[in-house]
Amino acid sequence: MSHHKNGRAQGSAQRIADLWLYLLGNGELSLEEKVFLYTVARQHWARKNWTARQHELARLFSCSPATIKRRIVLIAGRHGWITKEWRGGHQSNVYAPGWRLSQLMARVKK
Repeated sequence: MSHHKNGRAQGSAQRIADLWLYLLGNGELSLEEKVFLYTVARQHWARKNWTARQHELARLFSCSPATIKRRIVLIAGRHGWITKEWRGGHQSNVYAPGWRLSQLMARVKK
């Protein structure tokens, strides 16, 4: 196993004390995206599916449903933060952690 200069093993991920504080420090996400991701994570930990209608999210974040749709597409698509479940051949409004959010959740200290 190779080591970095600081003595930590290469490839080992640092533990996260608090997911919310970690997300707040992420400069690439808007506050709304951080709240959305944290809610998806919390619901996943509670073993509940989280469904959110775009017009309800728009009212919560004081923006248009079109803005919500664009942001969901951004954090779901190539960024891998969330996934949307498929039901009956259509994408639903049921959200689950994507690969990127799942990796962060696995690093949270329990």
